[in-house]
Amino acid sequence: MGRKLSPANDEIDPALLRELMSAGDQRLLSDDEVAKVRAATVEALRAAGVRPALIYAYERTGLIVTRENRHLMSAADLDEWDDAIAEYEERNGSGSTF
Repeated sequence: MGRKLSPANDEIDPALLRELMSAGDQRLLSDDEVAKVRAATVEALRAAGVRPALIYAYERTGLIVTRENRHLMSAADLDEWDDAIAEYEERNGSGSTF
């Protein structure tokens, strides 16, 4: 699978999408690989100075919600995200506004 995002428009190559869709229920990453990706993501978020409540919400939900993608999320996912932030802030107080 040598195809990747198109540099011209950042959209997924249709052939790659068909290939991924045909994989059905086959997982693309093992549990260990998922754990490594999540750990690297948390490390990158911390290095970028992202607010701890948002990092906590990512760790709890596996989502990264932004103004730009919020409208793409399901109501259930947004509720889970917002609940995770509220839980963090209740336990730790509000942080900076990044």
